[in-house]
Amino acid sequence: MSKTLFLILMLLIAKTCFAQKAKDSIVYNLPVINDKLIYTDSIEVKGRDSISLDTMAKKWFNSYYVAHQADTTQGNNVKGSVVCQGILEYSLAPNLYRVPFYMVVSVQINCWNNHYSYKMCNIHFRSKSGLLNAIYHYPSDPEYLIKQYKQKRRGVLDINARHMTRARLSAMNNVVLASIASLHKAMAN
Repeated sequence: MSKTLFLILMLLIAKTCFAQKAKDSIVYNLPVINDKLIYTDSIEVKGRDSISLDTMAKKWFNSYYVAHQADTTQGNNVKGSVVCQGILEYSLAPNLYRVPFYMVVSVQINCWNNHYSYKMCNIHFRSKSGLLNAIYHYPSDPEYLIKQYKQKRRGVLDINARHMTRARLSAMNNVVLASIASLHKAMAN
């Protein structure tokens, strides 16, 4: 009886260890370059000149983002069809309730004949709820959260913090990927 119980216990521990890798892949697969979270790519669009791509990029940005302003975080020498900060709204359900969030992202889109490139970086997010922000000062910088997550575990109490970090980073990643997919669709039309 004790051998069977020991075997079941060992199988449960092994299963838990293997299950953690799938959860960790969310954090380890984010596009981090030199400790900075940067979504960037260059896309070919046949039959489009730079002027039409430029027009489509500006139209997409103005319609997709809730609010926007000039981006001063990347410096004054950055040129592009779109160089702005945009605000997106999304919600996160880490437990049994949904928490609405704002996310600010710097977007740079450069257009040439038959292709364009984009760069999304300097991402920050925060809860829409002033009460939650006043009570719970959770970091709003995903780069900080990624660094903290990759550090050695600090014990059993760290499990909930890691769960919340994964949930926040996963939701943020999904919102940015949806934004990129929307950009690709707009530029292809």
